[in-house]
Amino acid sequence: AQRNGKVLLWLYSGGSLFPDAGWLNVGQNRLSRVIDSEPGVIAWFADHQQRIRASVVAGERAGPSTLALRYRRQTDDEWRIAFPFRQGLSDFQGFDQDGEHLWIITQDKGRLALFRLDPETGDTGPAAASDPVYDIDGVLLQDARGRALEVSYDAELPSRVVFDREWQEHYAQLNRLLPETFNSILG
Repeated sequence: AQRNGKVLLWLYSGGSLFPDAGWLNVGQNRLSRVIDSEPGVIAWFADHQQRIRASVVAGERAGPSTLALRYRRQTDDEWRIAFPFRQGLSDFQGFDQDGEHLWIITQDKGRLALFRLDPETGDTGPAAASDPVYDIDGVLLQDARGRALEVSYDAELPSRVVFDREWQEHYAQLNRLLPETFNSILG
């Protein structure tokens, strides 16, 4: 994740299997560690205010699942399991704009779909993006404020679900300028 010239890094030091987390200030070429590694934690994630509030745990710490998404409301709160993952069939996509919901890709009716997870209740509600034949397989693209813009998937041709009206207008302009191509805005 990149925020205000800072990039969140997972740092493997001393042969550790589990990463520390740190922010690299790209402009100043300065690294500051913010979280030490924990056994079983394989990934760390920050919200839109640069607070580490989600992580993925593996093995025993994931409970009955092989992997699990952990969440905490505030940085000094205890971690708790928000959603059990199935390896290869679930993926964390980031915090929603409100900072209180999480975007995940997981199975729905035999296909991978995008959901907006309430980590307090574990409720995903209906899929935010899905296809009856194809898996949602792209990364959820968000703007700097955390608005969900689009997610992609491969059908016979590359396809996308666009959530934001302004973002859709950008695509309409691109598609007029470059017809008969699949145009993709990367950031």
